[in-house]
Amino acid sequence: MLLQRRRRRATARPIHNISVPVTEPGALTQDQAYFLLREGGEMLRLRFHDYGNIYKRPGLDEQLFYERLRCNSPDKARSGAVAAMRRRSCEKMA
Repeated sequence: MLLQRRRRRATARPIHNISVPVTEPGALTQDQAYFLLREGGEMLRLRFHDYGNIYKRPGLDEQLFYERLRCNSPDKARSGAVAAMRRRSCEKMA
């Protein structure tokens, strides 16, 4: 539900011009991985973990992580928690 709200909100926000360079898998560390953002006629190179610069641009985080990269960490975390609760419930019944 939260993820759906985030996706809905993201489409109502300004669209950012994002490019993700193609690199070999594993060629860059987490701290090196980056994307390009065209803003005001200028091309900026931002790291994926540069949250300060990402969050000061309304909607960029949602567009980049949820729409463009299709990250679904909240869904995976929820699924894992539900599965763990079900296992624990079954163990108590046995």
